[in-house]
Amino acid sequence: MKNDKELFKTAMHLMEEKTNFVFAAITESSGSAPRKAGANMIILPDGTTYGTVGGGNIEYTASKDALQAIENQQSFTKDYDLSNRKAAELGMICGGRVTILFRYISYEDRSFYDYCLEETNRQGTTVYIFGGGHVAQELVPVLNHLNFTCIVFDDRPEFANPDIFPEAEKCIVGSFECLNDYIEIGPQDFVCIMTRGHQFDYLVEKQILKTPASYIGVMGSRSKTKIIREKLLADGFREEEVGRLKSPIGLDIKAETPAEIAISIAGELIQKSYL
Repeated sequence: MKNDKELFKTAMHLMEEKTNFVFAAITESSGSAPRKAGANMIILPDGTTYGTVGGGNIEYTASKDALQAIENQQSFTKDYDLSNRKAAELGMICGGRVTILFRYISYEDRSFYDYCLEETNRQGTTVYIFGGGHVAQELVPVLNHLNFTCIVFDDRPEFANPDIFPEAEKCIVGSFECLNDYIEIGPQDFVCIMTRGHQFDYLVEKQILKTPASYIGVMGSRSKTKIIREKLLADGFREEEVGRLKSPIGLDIKAETPAEIAISIAGELIQKSYL
């Protein structure tokens, strides 16, 4: 489960405002429960909530249970049975079980504040985006909201520009011919290739294939993919190496516009991050 930076920032802000609250976290999940272990929610004394542990009546019930922790200023754990009749009683159609830890937080709890600070500073999976065009401009805000760390690379200063990508961790202006001079891609990193032409895609792909990147997605038509694939094979790359390239990039949701393509890519990266 990705860290929800905004939720931890909210917790820190509440503590700075001298507000006590409950931090509810799913610690165990089985079956078809709506949220998995790691999902978090904040509940205030007036019933206001931030985050989610599943929505619907289970969230409503959990919110009411959290008020008990606030009233008693004590933490506790509770199991929720979402199978068959029990799920129906909660107004849920899914099955399974979840265990939620209701942690009472005093604004004076410095250890929890430090924990939140550590989580907000923790980086999510890094996504290297080659090409700062229209799709990239739609993609970065979405990925940032999902806690991916985005680095945009382009050889044109106007397209690797913090003014265009305020949500990006970094914008790099450099040559597509020598990526190693600027970046080092690790085994946990994702790569999205969406430059402005076949030749630039090819230059990036033949370098990225030599890295341990976890995911390499390439935007383009089937004919473009075929042309570049043949060039890479002619360069001596093996079939299984070229097979690491996912093209067209993203989930098949019939996306056409830059915004739709960005959503399809984000969906695929979410999927890959759980594998």
